[in-house]
Amino acid sequence: MRYKYKDTNKWKKKGFQSFGNIAIVIFSNILTLTSMDTGPLLIGFVQTLTIVFTIMGVIRAVHYFKRSAKDYIMVDDQGVLIDRGPFRKQKEIPLEQIRKLVEREEVLIVDQKAKAYGLINDVKREKSLAFEHHNSKETLIEYENLTTQDVHRLKQEMGERIGGSAEVL
Repeated sequence: MRYKYKDTNKWKKKGFQSFGNIAIVIFSNILTLTSMDTGPLLIGFVQTLTIVFTIMGVIRAVHYFKRSAKDYIMVDDQGVLIDRGPFRKQKEIPLEQIRKLVEREEVLIVDQKAKAYGLINDVKREKSLAFEHHNSKETLIEYENLTTQDVHRLKQEMGERIGGSAEVL
């Protein structure tokens, strides 16, 4: 079964942000080359870096614009495959390595010292699913990338596939 990324405006924002990063890189390149009296070796190095970062930015932007049409999680008889982005390898988890699938709500406190100064902590609640492996590793699935219906179907499917050998909480 395949579970696609949730269709949200977040991906378009990230795509435009990547284009913004490209503009900053090109602008920095222009400023560097016009403000410095450099030799051909440094000019070649700066131009090469600019080209590399520009290509990477375009690939990221295209990836984000097409993200809602891509599969986030693929489950088959061998295991689970999780997409992790344009420049990272997909995470592959064999079914026999999965000990349990847990749903959790994590609270991330950004500034612990804020309490001492009488300020309000910046708290972010984040729901996630985690595959716990037999070797004590975890693979997180970002809740916000799936619809609630897909999360329910994924938990149900994992319960059927790994049944007695693991827990789905």
